[in-house]
Amino acid sequence: MDYARSNGKSVLTIDLWEEVLTSSSVDSATFLNMPIEARNRYLEKAFNSARGKLRKAEKEGTDISLVLAHAVFPWRGTSEDAFPEELLDEIHPDAFVTVIHNIFDTHEELKGTHFQGLA
Repeated sequence: MDYARSNGKSVLTIDLWEEVLTSSSVDSATFLNMPIEARNRYLEKAFNSARGKLRKAEKEGTDISLVLAHAVFPWRGTSEDAFPEELLDEIHPDAFVTVIHNIFDTHEELKGTHFQGLA
């Protein structure tokens, strides 16, 4: 992003997890403990916000739009899909950037889960 900006390109980045936390006004643990229906309402709200920002950026001539998104959330010994695929399909940034832990955190996390045979 810095490289693009240093070459005169305008860049929009949207962090979907930040959009979710902003739209729900709760912390991560509270959000992940919500019933699925409540989580889905907040996810839809966050994606509507992201779509609006992407449309506005396109109208303003933004050169590059990036959406940062987790692939999964490790939670209580399982890995849950972070965002429904149908919602991801509805937004059209120039690129998605998948947020992952560093390799050492991932290795330690996998050792303590049902994936431990892979670690």
